[in-house]
Amino acid sequence: MNKRQRATQESIELPLCLLAIHYLINHIQYQRNNQCNANHRLFVKNKVDEANRVKSVKGCWKKIKNIHNI
Repeated sequence: MNKRQRATQESIELPLCLLAIHYLINHIQYQRNNQCNANHRLFVKNKVDEANRVKSVKGCWKKIKNIHNI
């Protein structure tokens, strides 16, 4: 992978990882309010599936996936 390809890959991966952190925080708030309903779980599952296509982001989303028991 050349420098340009690596920079492009990183520019894709970082926002996805930040997004994962955002949803993790969001989920904690949902849990506090007892609002982790089916729609929220489906939304998170779709985000997990989407992020799993990017190898380096899997770790971030794995935590969210585990919390939701998906």
